[in-house]
Amino acid sequence: MAIEDPRLATGTDTNDKIICLAEVAMSTPAGVAVTSGTPVKIAGTTAGVFETNGLAVTSQGRITYKGPPGTFLVVAQAGLSASSDNNANPILYLAKNGTFIPGTRMRKTTNRSNETGSQSLNWNIELERDDYIELFVDADTSDTITAETMILSLIG
Repeated sequence: MAIEDPRLATGTDTNDKIICLAEVAMSTPAGVAVTSGTPVKIAGTTAGVFETNGLAVTSQGRITYKGPPGTFLVVAQAGLSASSDNNANPILYLAKNGTFIPGTRMRKTTNRSNETGSQSLNWNIELERDDYIELFVDADTSDTITAETMILSLIG
């Protein structure tokens, strides 16, 4: 599905609202080693569910914006599990241009290793042309965190 909007090509905007939608989902989960207090990008392969004109999705879980500056809603969900530590408590973050946003922190308390806990977040974000968003993870203790499921959506 593509929505054609000439403002996306020129980088100009008016008071009219540009409609942009994109979504990526986890297709092949993989674990990523985390050191507590140092968020890292979620590992695994993702598939683009859909994207409209002005947005691009990648197999690395990234959504890139190609339009004029604007404010967007990000909706994200991830089912995270820690491989070994009962008290790892996986943490989900939204990242913009490769840098996690501390205010988006969503922590899930786990009671045993390999327990998958679902975290979700909604966030309004300002984007410029070629900015991108993705999800990062961390934990209360050093461990391997796996995103068993993941959906990242950008709505504008």
